[in-house]
Amino acid sequence: MQRRSRQRYTRWNASLATSPVARNLAAILERLEGYEPWTDKEEIAQHELLAEKHGWSKARFGIYGVTPCATVGRVLAAIRDRGAEPSGVDAVVLGSSVGWVAFALAFQLPKLRRTVGVEILSPRVYVANAAFGSCEHAASFGGR
Repeated sequence: MQRRSRQRYTRWNASLATSPVARNLAAILERLEGYEPWTDKEEIAQHELLAEKHGWSKARFGIYGVTPCATVGRVLAAIRDRGAEPSGVDAVVLGSSVGWVAFALAFQLPKLRRTVGVEILSPRVYVANAAFGSCEHAASFGGR
């Protein structure tokens, strides 16, 4: 997977990650930063095949980008600003891509016991699983 020159999704100093959980998050974010949507030939071929097989309009079933962890934090803050508070212990992310949202929820909502990402493009599932597998202490947070 070759990385094009672009701005990183995450902007933080990884040397600040001193706890095991923070080091896990740093490892995951670093793996996800290397992913480039729309450049994987297998992913594009799979998208074409699924669209044709199911009669989906490519305009409505496009290959989408990613939602970085910082965006999830802003959404959770906006929810809290409106007086609501996430209260469940399980989360499901439909169209989870490479896992930015699933990982962000697992790290930002400490009451979660399980986070499930559902994605139909297998190259993205592979990237998410590889990122999770890069953790030294993968069981130390509510992901997977």
